[in-house]
Order: sequence, then C-alpha cells, then structure tokens
Amino acid sequence: MNSFLLKLGGVAFFGLLVARLAHAEIALTQAQFDNLGIQTHPVVAASAGTEFAAIARVVDPLPWIKVDNDWQAATASTNAARAEAARTRELNKNGNGVSTHVMETAQAQLVAEETKLRSISAERQLLLGEALRRVDAAAWPPLLQDLASGRARLLRIEPAVITAKPAEVSGAAIRTVASDRTALQWLGVSAQAGNSASASYLGIAHDGSLAIGEVAAAVLFAPTPELSGQRVPASAVLRWQGRNWVYVSEAALHFERQDVSLLRRLDGGDWLVTGIEAGDVIATEGSAALLAADLGQGKETAPDEAE
Repeated sequence: MNSFLLKLGGVAFFGLLVARLAHAEIALTQAQFDNLGIQTHPVVAASAGTEFAAIARVVDPLPWIKVDNDWQAATASTNAARAEAARTRELNKNGNGVSTHVMETAQAQLVAEETKLRSISAERQLLLGEALRRVDAAAWPPLLQDLASGRARLLRIEPAVITAKPAEVSGAAIRTVASDRTALQWLGVSAQAGNSASASYLGIAHDGSLAIGEVAAAVLFAPTPELSGQRVPASAVLRWQGRNWVYVSEAALHFERQDVSLLRRLDGGDWLVTGIEAGDVIATEGSAALLAADLGQGKETAPDEAE
C-alpha cells in the first residue's frame, strides 16, 4: 500500500495517497493548529472588470519635456509682459514720464507674448492630451523630472484587437521580469495615433529598468464589472487532483475542503473565485498543511487505486 510521511510545523501526518476526493473534513487539536501556522480570514465579495490584451511600448519623453519647458518659459514671459504693459499704461496715464510710444511698445510686446503662449499651449494640449487633466499642475514638474532622469518611463499602450471604445478603458498594467502585473499611472487616451487602427493610451511606469523602445506585454482594464465572486489570497488556494480548493473553517479547529473555480487574477495577486460565499472564513496560511492532515486521516481510497 502506498503511504507517505509529510512533516509540517513539527507535526507528522501518515496516510494514504489517494487519487480521488478523500475525507473532506478535518478536526485539529489546538496544538496542531498552532504548530501548523494556520491563519484564517473571512472572504469578501469582489468583482473584476473586462480585460483586454495589449502591447506597451516605452516611448521617448523628450517631446513632452521640451513642450512643457517651452510652455513654462512662454508663461513667464507673458506674465512679465503683462506686468510691464500695466506699469507703462499707468505711468503714461498719470503723466509720470512714460511716453505713449513706450506704452504702446509694451502693449505690442504683450500681444506678441500672448500669441506665442497660445501657440505653445495648443501644441502642449495636442501632445499631452488627457494627461493634462489627470495630472495635477503641481505634480507635473516632478513627474517630468522623473521621466528625464529615467526614474519613470512613458508608455504607449495599444490593444491587441479593437475591443472597446476609448471611454470604456480606465487603466492598464504591464508584465515585466520583476512582476507579473505592474500597475501604471493612468494618463488616459493618447492625443496621437499609435500603430494600430484603434485608440492608443498612455501610462507612466515608475520603473527605471525599462529602456526606451522596449516592448512589454500589457493588459487594459474596462471599469464595468463583468465577473463577480469572492476575493481570496493566492496562498489560500490549493491545486490538487486537477481541481482548486480552499479550506473553510466551519467551527473552531474544524475545516472543510471546498472546491472553487478561479475566475481571474486580481491586483495584488489575489484570486476572484466562486464556490464559497462572502463571510466564509478560510485558511489563508497553512493550507498545504491542512491538505496533508486531510489526506492523513482519509479513510477512503478509490477502488482502482487500492492495493
């Protein structure tokens, strides 16, 4: 007869290794519960929006930096010209030695500076687009500094297929070597077309390891919830016998193995699942030890597996 010994937290469990569902309930002593390091937590209801596969490309931020610098310089020049025009107008009106010619020259300079500012503002609006609305004015200088220094990267994200209207997309994430899913600072719809026929989007990755021109797999999110279920930590889910399980605490020191369906990964690595209810208390740590104990006290074996 096949048997196994599994030591977890100093506690040994002997039992039959069965291929089908064995005893689905387990009762522990307080000492076993403590030694196995089991932690429990109630699950909460959650939902996940629609996701679209996408491609993200790291783009050169220099045009953004240049147009913003030009806009700041034009704004300062316009403010100075406005103050000078007001000063000369007041002095000319009061007869304080400023000629009409000097006053008119200051006014003409103001008109020139305002015209230049409007032109640069329009260029800045066209280039930065919706990002101007999503980033506070005070946050622009440090953000552009991070882009210039390489501490952050500007990404253009394009869906793999045309799946949604631009207004239906609310965020994006990329997959990198360091992370399965890194959330981006969302800047919205790009004011400039990308390589695909659909809308392209912009985001900021606060990750200096990415290189300009680098391409990464990405995902776009739509805000309308599509899937509903319960949120559980990845540490709570066990894969066994081709199915996914969690241990639900029915009473103190009593657990029942319950199979669940995995719907989607959520931010932070949690799973959206069905098969349990909101408020159910599950083992979030120590699930593997519970499975070992579960199998160790199993009293059933599949007929075709028994010796």
